[in-house]
Amino acid sequence: MAEYADEPRLLGVDMADCLTEANRDLTALYWTAPDPVEHYRRFLGWIKQALAASRPRNAGHFHWF
Repeated sequence: MAEYADEPRLLGVDMADCLTEANRDLTALYWTAPDPVEHYRRFLGWIKQALAASRPRNAGHFHWF
C-alpha cells in the first residue's frame, strides 16, 4: 500500500494485471477456469476499502475513478 500512496489507482491496475496472469496460469494448470467472482474478490475487491482506510482523514474524499 505504501508504494501506491502517491498513485492509488496504479494499485488497481497492477492487481488487475496480477488477476489476468493468475487466470492464465490456473487455466493452463486445470481443466476448468477459476471462479471469476472469487478472483475478483481476491485481486480487486478489497482495494477501494483498503485505500480509503489508509488515507489520512484530512486528505479529502478518495475517488476511485
